[in-house]
Amino acid sequence: MPQIGYLDIADESETAFSASTYYDITNNVAIGATYEMWNGVDFMGANLRYEF
Repeated sequence: MPQIGYLDIADESETAFSASTYYDITNNVAIGATYEMWNGVDFMGANLRYEF
């Protein structure tokens, strides 16, 4: 799910972009990946989600 955000703190502003996706292994367990970009800095992550 892509997202675009805007942050304004003390007259400093920043636009951010993030995207994530999940794959359901079972009805309760999913694995996913996340990507975020803030001011030219990239963040990537792997996720494990459990729902009960």
